[in-house]
Order: sequence, then structure tokens, then C-alpha cells
Amino acid sequence: MNILITGEKGDLGSLFFKILKKKHQIFLINDIHKLRRIDLFIHLGASGPKKDFNKIINSNIIKLNYLLKKLKKIKINETVFFSSTSVYGDYKKTIIKEQDIGNNQSIYGVSKLYGENFLCNNLKSTITSIRIPAVLTNNNFNHYIGKLIKKLKNNKTIIINRNNSKFNFFVDPENLLNFVLNKRKIKKNYSVNICSNPELTLIEILKYLKLKIKSDSKIIIKKKVVMGPVLSNKMSKKIYGFKPYSAKKTLNNWIKRLNYA
Repeated sequence: MNILITGEKGDLGSLFFKILKKKHQIFLINDIHKLRRIDLFIHLGASGPKKDFNKIINSNIIKLNYLLKKLKKIKINETVFFSSTSVYGDYKKTIIKEQDIGNNQSIYGVSKLYGENFLCNNLKSTITSIRIPAVLTNNNFNHYIGKLIKKLKNNKTIIINRNNSKFNFFVDPENLLNFVLNKRKIKKNYSVNICSNPELTLIEILKYLKLKIKSDSKIIIKKKVVMGPVLSNKMSKKIYGFKPYSAKKTLNNWIKRLNYA
């Protein structure tokens, strides 16, 4: 399969590039002028949520417009745009479905929502926008669960509210790539959540990670009950045949990548 990929130097992109080049013909942005037809375009290139306002606008909006001009010269069968759960803004519901776009998005969330709509309205290709939470690679700890495992690794005390709702704002990178390559072929454009199955509460996840990495951290659970949101992956399973990893499989794979076991 001929694949054009952006963001190949990033944390997730470099992992994808390493795996994809073993079985597929991979092209990068500098190769666009050579191309006439592509089976799959994977758009990973973007500034992350921790970048400043100007970098996010420049990378995620302005450069996307320039990129589109080049892409219009190529026949692209399928496009997968890497969006983010940041498009949901403030979480108002306990179960977050694809239609639940909220208020007060960060500039990063706004830029990702713009990217979804911009590509769907301007690129002649079947487009799947995947809204991803934390991707559990071995280099990124800027997300919530990443900060927790670093505390566990360093045997620091963790204080958490009692939360009896499930927590699944994370996904395995290999599970993510499997979806991109093997999803059911659809001729309509969709935006879907890609995440692990909601099987464990945050407290259960913490205790599981503590056990697996043999941490001496003390976990203090406040009496205050706070119900957190759950990310729904029913739409991606129904439409594309997504097969999400279980929470424990995702966490186990992450621990192995980190060499924490």
C-alpha cells in the first residue's frame, strides 16, 4: 500500500513510520511533488496542546491550508486525520459521544475541530477523523495518566478523589495503528473516538499499575465523590469494526514499553 504520512518525527509518528515502512511504500511531505496517487494519507503532523498559541495556529491551521494546495494535485483514496478529545471542551456529560461538542475548548481543541471540518469540506478523499485521548507511548508523560505513572515509579504519594466511574482516556499506539490500517472501508466521512474499553475505574487503574510496577507509593483516596466522564467508542466499533484493547492489555503493553515491569 502507498502511504503518505506527516508528523513522522513526532513521538507517535516515528513509531508509526518505523512499523509501516516494513510492509508499505511510505512517502513524506518532501515527496509530494513525485506523487500522483496515494492509497492512504495519514495526517499526524501538528503542534501539540502544550505549545503556545502562535505555534498551534501556525501548524494546525495555516500550514494545513498550504498542505491542502499540494494534496489537491494527488488522488487520495483514504485520509485519516488525527484529531483529539480536546474538541469536546468542558465535559458536561458522564458519557462522551461524538456529537457532544462542548464549550470552552482550548485553542488546541479548536484547531483540531477546524482541521476535521476543513479537510472534509475541501479534500476529495474519504476522511476519517479520529479523536484520540492519551496515546501510551514510551516518551510522552504530559497527559494525566502519564503523570500518575511517573509518581508511582518515583514512589510518590498520590491523592485522588473517590471516583467510581470508569476511566478510559487512553489508547495503545499499536491498537491505534491497527485501526488505521484495518478499519472497515466507508465511503462517508466520520469523526470517531478511538480509545480503550471502559472497564476499570481510575482508582482500580492506579492500584493495578502500582502492583505491576511494584511501586511503594501511598494512594490517598478522598471521601469526596467526583463522577468523571467516560469516552464512548461504540460508534467506531459499529461503523468501522474497531476492536479496542482492554484496559489491562493497554496498560500492560505500556509498562513493557517503559521497561517498568
